[in-house]
Amino acid sequence: MSSSPHKVRFAQPLRHARVRVGAESFVSESKFKEMIEDRYLEGYQAGQKALSEQLVEQRKQLIEIQTGLLRSIQAALPSVVAECEKSIVLLAIESARKVVESIPITPEMMESVVKKALTELQDTADYEVLLHPEDLALLESVSSGLLPRAENSKVRFGIDSSVSRGGCVIKTGHGAISALRERMFEKLETAVLA
Repeated sequence: MSSSPHKVRFAQPLRHARVRVGAESFVSESKFKEMIEDRYLEGYQAGQKALSEQLVEQRKQLIEIQTGLLRSIQAALPSVVAECEKSIVLLAIESARKVVESIPITPEMMESVVKKALTELQDTADYEVLLHPEDLALLESVSSGLLPRAENSKVRFGIDSSVSRGGCVIKTGHGAISALRERMFEKLETAVLA
């Protein structure tokens, strides 16, 4: 303990003066430093504990958010996959349609289309094959064996401008068989997306 640089003078000498022990007692400098260090350590530890509790709570909240996000992704994933599959199929069909439209129409192709459509006839000998005017002219130019002879009145080939190029429609007494390109793509699209 250090002494004060000021001198105190009393009018009478102090007799029976004593230092009281109690709350007013003076603490040594080393004891004071030790008390400050203890208080600092207690505050530091309390701050560490509070921070640790706060971090644990934030981790719990983050895990809850993460779990909720994963659940919502898992719930949405099947519909996203289904939508992607549908889009890919439609894209593939549209690509195939573009490729088919770009293929030049040949007599062999037209014979194949008509033959395939004729396979759907069941015991019907009386029918009419309707073709686009250019497609019928193409078959006539190569004298296709599919064209009926003049004496055959039950099988007829005719023109119909509403029939698209590369396709045909066969009419019978029971109904019609459509072998149009666009109809084939519609059937394919319906079958794939069903």
